[in-house]
Amino acid sequence: MSIGFIIFLTFVGFVTAMVLLLGREFFSILFLIFLAILTVLGFLFAFSLITLQGNMALVFFILILIFLNLTFFLVYFIPIGVVGRKFSLPATTVALIIINTLIFAITRPETNPKLYEGLILKFENINVITVFASMFHHANIYHLLGNMLFLWIFGSYLEDRIGWRRMLKFYFLTGLMATFGQLFFTILSEPETWSESGILGASGAISGVMGVFLIRCRQTKIRFIPNPYIIHLVGFPKLNATLFVGLCFLTDLLIGYFVLTGEAYTRIGVFAHATGLLTGVLLGRAKDLMREARIEGLFLSALEDIQEQRYTTEVETKLTEVVSAKPDFAEAHLHLARMFSREKSVSQEGNPVPDPRGKEHYEKAIRLYLRSSWRTAGEVFREYFKSYRQPLSDIQLHLKATKALIRLKDYDLAERTLEAVTKLPSGKSHTIEEAYLLRGRILDEHLGFQEAALHVYDEFLKRFPDSQFKDTVIGRCKKIGAEVI
Repeated sequence: MSIGFIIFLTFVGFVTAMVLLLGREFFSILFLIFLAILTVLGFLFAFSLITLQGNMALVFFILILIFLNLTFFLVYFIPIGVVGRKFSLPATTVALIIINTLIFAITRPETNPKLYEGLILKFENINVITVFASMFHHANIYHLLGNMLFLWIFGSYLEDRIGWRRMLKFYFLTGLMATFGQLFFTILSEPETWSESGILGASGAISGVMGVFLIRCRQTKIRFIPNPYIIHLVGFPKLNATLFVGLCFLTDLLIGYFVLTGEAYTRIGVFAHATGLLTGVLLGRAKDLMREARIEGLFLSALEDIQEQRYTTEVETKLTEVVSAKPDFAEAHLHLARMFSREKSVSQEGNPVPDPRGKEHYEKAIRLYLRSSWRTAGEVFREYFKSYRQPLSDIQLHLKATKALIRLKDYDLAERTLEAVTKLPSGKSHTIEEAYLLRGRILDEHLGFQEAALHVYDEFLKRFPDSQFKDTVIGRCKKIGAEVI
């Protein structure tokens, strides 16, 4: 074991002991020390630039990157996902992970050395097969796991926003550019032996995905598993995605600089990473993606304020702009509905009632959620009715939402929502008739109130004596044990 490694372990042990003994106080001191060191290095870097001392500026820039990387990995440790991402299994991302894993499983050098060597892209013999095959080929299990972790974190979130076709196109385009970027810079750094080099791995394409992510999803935050010694102090920390991806890019540039100057050698394809990421950034600047990024940024900004209980006019303005640009954004409608329902206006009777604008946005949110999740639609409808206690403007939608409540087994509230419909004038008689039938069934079969059910059926027969459901209602009354004249 080297002296340097022993010193490093001793330092980590000392910091760990202090953190465990002194807790947050020591952690705060470390943070102040971090800021002080970074400030000094930043000042020296800026001073070197101003005084045109290029070599010194480069030295301080390198020191800043090394310091940031050491601090980052001591604190943040391992990224695990995008904050706020809802679980899904995006087809392209999942398929790419499966293909990478399967190719890894069948190309182990210990079991199939010829296939392992054959799928490496060797610069002396470039062909279409190895160009594409090398994007799915990995040197060892750690290489595979690291790449698949980053593909899942960034790819799954990005695909949910841009669709599987675009995701697949970006993956291959940036992967190709990354491959040829690595070839170009290898020729520059190894002019005599470049043809003996090669490349394998999905990291160039994944860096491209990160580049698109950097533009399209720049307002997001990445969640990390921290150093296990400080998890009790920091929980699961978050870092802005731009800062994280930017740090990865600058680190690749730093290593690439040393490789180009001949001061270092690495088997990591840092030029593929950098080229892939820059290609992704360029692709991500498509007009529609930039527009969507802006809208998502407004929404996330508003959401952050809402989570901090800051219900301001600015939040309302942001959400209004979001739904104007994306009328089918159910969650934005829901947050607007909640904001407006907190405000009270005065009814004709002089009683305080929730702002009617909230009802409008609740209705839009419920309609949109019914397309994708009856459960969510039912929960939002429950929230709406408890605030407004009146039918939705679209009575058919009201009945659909009530059926979602029934599936949620919230029979008591479902009965009350149907009662509100039965009190409406008979302008939409067929819908109101259906509400009577549903209400009677809930009272009889789910709540066990047979007398109340008979009262509902009796009211139905008096109100709609010629209804097509008359025989059905009479049959239900007889089943309960009542005689109908």
